[in-house]
Amino acid sequence: MKLYLRNLQSLIEFVRFKRKFGIKYNCSLKNKKKTIFIFGSGPSLNKLTKSELSYMNKSGSVMGFNDVFNFNKIRYDYYIIREFFDLKYFFEKSPWKYAISSIYNKINMGRVKNFSKLVEKDCNLIYHVDSFSGSVILAFYELVKIFPNYLFYKTNSDRKRKIPFSDRLDDISHSNCSLADAIQIASIIGYKKIVLVGVDLGSRGHFFDNNYSNQFHKTLPWISSALKLWRDDLIARDISVEIYNPNSMLNNILQVYDKKSFKNNRD
Repeated sequence: MKLYLRNLQSLIEFVRFKRKFGIKYNCSLKNKKKTIFIFGSGPSLNKLTKSELSYMNKSGSVMGFNDVFNFNKIRYDYYIIREFFDLKYFFEKSPWKYAISSIYNKINMGRVKNFSKLVEKDCNLIYHVDSFSGSVILAFYELVKIFPNYLFYKTNSDRKRKIPFSDRLDDISHSNCSLADAIQIASIIGYKKIVLVGVDLGSRGHFFDNNYSNQFHKTLPWISSALKLWRDDLIARDISVEIYNPNSMLNNILQVYDKKSFKNNRD
């Protein structure tokens, strides 16, 4: 009975959200640049210089996702919010999940406050509508008030079939990692060169970790498979996906970004 009431509450809140703010899948965001730098949260971010970061903001657009907003040395033009606020998956099998729901609601709101401090208010937010739950929508209410530019997207996570490269925001191929979402969304917005920054995947560490395991990142096999499957689609769309860190575990699949233009600009 409690579960039924909880699901009903989530549905009611989602309907209210949809009526108040609308669900927009058509891409209304306009890009004026050819290149976009997609920021992951790998340790190599700590090696980026001020000159490099400044050049990225001037020469291209910047997209972030998940927890990389804490890396506030760069200005984000787009930010994907997927599993960003919702902590319910930690408690789905716990008998205490209802008792502690108010706790993670407070954590969500704390993250909204922190996010709002670190990200420019004209940043375009791109929400994963499939992640909506009662607790998440409360956080979205607050974000939409602060960030007026936003879009929504939906994913198809069917792992039993080939994962197509999508050109629709309402049918993104998730491939079990948010990076796959980001690459497809950047393409839909109109970027022709997609550069992956801080996508190291050689460990499970982040730029904010002091100690971390040297095991490969759990998403490495998923994004590797997706990129191999997408190769022909990317060529047909005249889109290049490159890596910024030459030591990324994707260096056997993707070309390394040519930094000559950055060096010439710096000189």
